Amino acid sequence: MQTVLIIEDNDSLRADIVNFISFSGFNAIDAANGLDGIDQAMEHLPDVIVCDILMPDVDGYEVLSELRINSTTATIPFIFLTALSERASVRKGMELGADDYLTKPFTFEELLSAIKVRLDRRTQFENERFRTLLRDMIRSHDQERRNLAATLDDDVIQRIGSLRFALEAYMQMPHDVALLQAKEAINLLDNLIAQTNRLVYSLHPALLEHMGLLPALLRYFNEIQQSRGLEVNFQHSSLDRRLAADLETAIFRIIQEALVNAADHADVSSALVSISLDEDTIYLQVEDQGKGFELEPTLRSQLCRGLLEMRERTLSLNGSLVIESNPRSGTSVKASLPAVALPPRPVSATTAADWLNLPPPALIAAAPRAAVEEPGRIRVLIADSQPLVRTALQTVLNAQDNITVVGESGNGAEALALARRLVPDVLIIDRMLPEMTGLELAEEISVQQPQTKVLLLDSSGDEAFLVEAWKAGIAGYTLKSSSTGDLLDAVGEIVRGKRYVSPTLSRQTIEMYLDRASTSEGEMLSYWSLTPREREVLRLVAEGYRNSEVAEVLVLSVRTVETHRANMMRKLDLHSRADLVRFAMQHGIVPLTRP
Repeated sequence: MQTVLIIEDNDSLRADIVNFISFSGFNAIDAANGLDGIDQAMEHLPDVIVCDILMPDVDGYEVLSELRINSTTATIPFIFLTALSERASVRKGMELGADDYLTKPFTFEELLSAIKVRLDRRTQFENERFRTLLRDMIRSHDQERRNLAATLDDDVIQRIGSLRFALEAYMQMPHDVALLQAKEAINLLDNLIAQTNRLVYSLHPALLEHMGLLPALLRYFNEIQQSRGLEVNFQHSSLDRRLAADLETAIFRIIQEALVNAADHADVSSALVSISLDEDTIYLQVEDQGKGFELEPTLRSQLCRGLLEMRERTLSLNGSLVIESNPRSGTSVKASLPAVALPPRPVSATTAADWLNLPPPALIAAAPRAAVEEPGRIRVLIADSQPLVRTALQTVLNAQDNITVVGESGNGAEALALARRLVPDVLIIDRMLPEMTGLELAEEISVQQPQTKVLLLDSSGDEAFLVEAWKAGIAGYTLKSSSTGDLLDAVGEIVRGKRYVSPTLSRQTIEMYLDRASTSEGEMLSYWSLTPREREVLRLVAEGYRNSEVAEVLVLSVRTVETHRANMMRKLDLHSRADLVRFAMQHGIVPLTRP
């Protein structure tokens, strides 16, 4: 049943209209003044509003103005009732966005006719708008496919073809000439990797899938500041846990759309993004103080695809979205969504078994026993999914007088078992490994055998990912596109107890990520120094779980839980379980009160 809201301060007239509208088959609700009318409109979102103009305190013009700057009420048909018949009064109402104007006295049949006309037109408008939106989305997707195909053909396939042709030619050249030309091939590969990384991230932010919402947002804020000059003031709380994939994607895309609109249309140099999360709901807001826009005509036009996509994303997750804007006070996008957090990440049975059992001898690379035990040499274990990379690393490292490669592995579970068996000085790992990712492997090594320093070898050079890698316990980070000298420097530095970051990465940008990651109501920088597994242990212990119960939930040994707990207490400078519970409650990790 369609709902009609009647806002009229004359009690007798309001009651007569409500009775007539109800008798005519509508759900009639009413308000005796403007403020109550605004509240009723926000709460019930009626299909049409009938409003008197001359009311005390808040008149009909003010009611209409307030409703037209809110996206949830901006397009609701609005009919004025008034004794003011002057041309100026009518014009003022129409300029504010009124859809119709009935002059008192009027008949109920005239009112009913006006309501039905507005409802019919709204239905036609909504149907046409969604048909237009669907056509635009189809065209947009087709254009994106064409752009992707062109980019792959022009920038990727052509370069790969050129590189293959050149490499085959180099094989026919004298050795010294081939080496010189190989440097040009490396430059071509560096450009190709950078272009492909940008292309992949534009299609889908991989950080969102692999690392979660916070790292993905931090990288995006950095990119929009560099590309569009928009500085983002980011405030957040309780974003340490992963959320359901569709929820993280919706939040990311809503914020992305709002910030792009601010950068392109608001004429501002900064915007505010705030996110807070409680047990049931996640709240987000994007706000700027720039040039707003007339919300009602924009929503009625064909130029609101982005706004509609934000709304549809929110509704698809049973959330709510409110956009408020006008040309004088900027724009605010507010959304609330049901919070669906992922359960703690379990450790696979295969990995747990590898912790307790020695690997079969076939997993250990063939290396002379005497070389492995030679004193004074740095013992290195390699874990990379690509045999070509493992071979290249072995060639470079074994050529050094003070380094010996003691083993290699193509997946994370095997690498963990090998590390426990061989206890190398340095473990060089790839970002993505089968069975256990690089970060998961680094986290376990940092807990199980901290004397083994982990060096992460990556292709992306993503500072936001690097921040997460630090939290997982790595000692060094370098790029596959860097020189072999960079690799050797990294090995030497971390063996001496120092941290190493590839010089091609911006330390200033890394510090910015760390600052933003710790800017949070109810959280401290020390909390972000915890690894993801330590945070899981903190939450469970604060909720009253014993060590044996934590071990069962996380599929860990009791001894491993005890190690996590000791490291966590040390990092947070806590000395008792009471201190831990107090910290968790103060910082929103567990509720202040429990049932």
